[in-house]
Amino acid sequence: METLLLKSTLQLDKPILGICRGIQFINASLGGTLWQDIPSQFFTHCQKPPYDVPSHEVYLDS
Repeated sequence: METLLLKSTLQLDKPILGICRGIQFINASLGGTLWQDIPSQFFTHCQKPPYDVPSHEVYLDS
């Protein structure tokens, strides 16, 4: 059901929001990959404490 809904939504050019499992589903459905264990597979991705301090900047492009 999710695959059919995603395909229909993309065809209608509607916005999609994926949270947690949802973004993983969207990513995998569109041909992306998933990391099974981020700390062991991609060392630089893990943020170190304190967690309430930003570790990098994010820029939005409209």
